[in-house]
Amino acid sequence: MKRTLALLLTLLFALTLFASCNKDKTEDPSTPSNPSPELSTTLPQGTSPEDVEAEPVKIPFGLYKITSTDGKVLGYDNTNTPGYEETDYKRTCWTVESFVDAKGRRGYVLYAGDLPSFALTAQKALPGGTTKVFPASASNPDRKQLFYLEDFGDGTFALKSAVNPIFALAAGSESPELALFEGAGNEIRWKFEELTGGCDRYMEWKSTNGLFTVRMGPEILKRARVTDERMKQWADQMENTYRSYIELTGFVPYQHIIFKAYEAEEYPGYVMGDYMVISADMTFMYTDLGKMAQRDKMGVTDYNFLMLHEMGHMFDWGRQWDFEGEAMTDIKVSYVLFDNPEAVAAPSEFGAKDYFNGSNINECYNKVSGNKKMNGTYDIFRTAAIFTEFGQMDGWQAMTKTYHWFEESGWKAKNNTEMLEKYVEKLSEYSGKDIRSMIDEKEWDTMVARTQQ
Repeated sequence: MKRTLALLLTLLFALTLFASCNKDKTEDPSTPSNPSPELSTTLPQGTSPEDVEAEPVKIPFGLYKITSTDGKVLGYDNTNTPGYEETDYKRTCWTVESFVDAKGRRGYVLYAGDLPSFALTAQKALPGGTTKVFPASASNPDRKQLFYLEDFGDGTFALKSAVNPIFALAAGSESPELALFEGAGNEIRWKFEELTGGCDRYMEWKSTNGLFTVRMGPEILKRARVTDERMKQWADQMENTYRSYIELTGFVPYQHIIFKAYEAEEYPGYVMGDYMVISADMTFMYTDLGKMAQRDKMGVTDYNFLMLHEMGHMFDWGRQWDFEGEAMTDIKVSYVLFDNPEAVAAPSEFGAKDYFNGSNINECYNKVSGNKKMNGTYDIFRTAAIFTEFGQMDGWQAMTKTYHWFEESGWKAKNNTEMLEKYVEKLSEYSGKDIRSMIDEKEWDTMVARTQQ
């Protein structure tokens, strides 16, 4: 399914030079107490999710087994046609996530399986209407993939089609189908059983507010020598990280993030556009989290550079500041480390004894770039170091205002060079310094040349 998804997603990103990298369009990529940020689907322009009041979440984000009152287990076959399954775990679990539509109604999407790739879709809202499992967006699902919940108060729910809520999903004799809600019997009542134990492919840890889910191969605790408690703490730390990215940019790409590292992958780590999953190679993560365990013994809190880097890419999709994706994500990583003073991180080029925090991460970037200025040969890390130092000048205030200007102004760039120039222009305006004059001429020319490739 993963390879099929890769063909279907429109933004597929390619690996760069260092271990924690993504498939990026510019290349040849303390416990929180606030509720998770929430997106809404197709909100009117100028309306934020907070402006819309919706009913509370009835089915929290997670993995569920869905059963009819007469014991039919909702599943899907190898042609992605919904039916009834009983034994195949992969075809009987559903990831449920809620969204708020343009009218302020809370709808739910049923993603087939444990990854948000394909969703149950009402093809036609009419009696006997069929359903199918179609590719889904993780940020703005198709209206046909939204279902409103009718709570019967006895632990069962009806799934009403958002296209026409007079129809609900019914457990037909042969397969699921749409039926008129009024006058329907028990066939439209479904029970949601949360699957909290993961499966034989992975162990799972969720952050306190459910915003971040970590899934690792079952050997992770033994091989990386990290404890179950440490993995739960890490999930909470990644939730803090996500909030830091939101604070910096003013942008919320997804409601939830899943980190999966229970399969062999071609790359150490990567993300794909419009897909709320960070994927990492299982063996690479065993080694990388082994460094986390060693750093724990040294009394420092490793947030994991690969995770920070890949999550940073999620805040670049379609954004007008993304003049060069790999450097851009590392600039934002620098802010995250600043915003979480207890956090340290280091790219995989460094051993466990070498790590960096928000005050010296620019030294890390300069070390990886050979402590040399660019002179015709572009370097991702050197670019990240330059702009990190600009961010550090005033505690990231001007940089934060710069990102928020991009997000709020509606300005559109003609090309990546224009993005770079506007980025420097706004950073100069908000810092009160001539940032362009502070960049060496040869380094500037090198950056500009890169944006024109």
